[in-house]
Amino acid sequence: MGVHRSHKQAEKGKESPSLCFIAPRYEYESFLIIQDVGILRHFFSVHVCRFKSAAGFRTVASMIKQLFQLPLPTYRSQALFIWFADYHALIPMILGRLFRKPVFLVLGGYDTTWLPEYAYGVFTNPVRTRIVRFLYQKAALVLPVSDYAAAESKKRGDYSGRVIYNAIVFPDVQLEKLVPEKNLILTVGYCNTRRRYFIKGFDRFLQMARMNPDNPFLIIGMEPSFKNGLSNLPDNLTILTPQPHKALTEYYEKTSVYCQFSRFESFGMGVAEACATGALPLVSSAGALPEMVNNNTDYIIEDFDDPEEGRRKIQSLYSKNYNKREECIRKLKEKYSLEVRENALKSVFIEKGLLPEDI
Repeated sequence: MGVHRSHKQAEKGKESPSLCFIAPRYEYESFLIIQDVGILRHFFSVHVCRFKSAAGFRTVASMIKQLFQLPLPTYRSQALFIWFADYHALIPMILGRLFRKPVFLVLGGYDTTWLPEYAYGVFTNPVRTRIVRFLYQKAALVLPVSDYAAAESKKRGDYSGRVIYNAIVFPDVQLEKLVPEKNLILTVGYCNTRRRYFIKGFDRFLQMARMNPDNPFLIIGMEPSFKNGLSNLPDNLTILTPQPHKALTEYYEKTSVYCQFSRFESFGMGVAEACATGALPLVSSAGALPEMVNNNTDYIIEDFDDPEEGRRKIQSLYSKNYNKREECIRKLKEKYSLEVRENALKSVFIEKGLLPEDI
């Protein structure tokens, strides 16, 4: 990957300070990780180190690989920026301490929680628990992506931290053209196991589809191997496999109500992106989802055992609601724009002495 220098640094003829960016690599790439590399390149010469997410023996092999690949870029960098607290962050943290480089650690969700009923979260594993608590303690600054992620992680271990929300790109939306075409009720989330099916609340989404047979419902992100095991699917429900991030915009533009009925959610990227195109949100009360909708009860289902609550709220939001859609976009921009995240990260780096105040 190339190097980007800020305009002010270029004008002054100064080289950008260097930063080592470390993150896992998943089968389905995280757009948030790629996006942060772009943001950081506004201030730093970024050396990107990605390591494939693995389990069992492959985890050990990946860590051994890090021992050979990371010492030199760590030594040459002024700081390390790591996405997620897990096995892949241990060697970089130790090297950062060894070379006296500050380490910034982003917490995304799985690395903050423990859901024993679903065996979900790093804290279900005692070895991972010790590693993650070590990472919390030794980081120069921990950066949870939501207030909920901060509160949840603080239950597991103390650290010096600051909440910096994830960010999205806001398209230029013309609601007067889009709204008449909006007819979908959509949810997006990766699902390949029964555990993920319940954590992401797909069972609740199916329930809502059955209760609103006159409206088209769409799930994006379910693997065929799992979908084929489901029975009695409602006729008004369509299920698609995981789609490239860029392809989601087409579906968001056709979405009237975006649903996220998760039993755990540390941010809610789909909520932000869909609503940025004029969809209205309807979420569960789990995790950071109420935070995403500013705790507006019009957008929250409190009790999924009361089928009427969900049906009533879906029908209320499904109408045109131009003013509500405009207000939703405005409030999202105040918290989740790229500019907000970039300025917050810049402020942190200035405070830690990595960037000049006049940058």
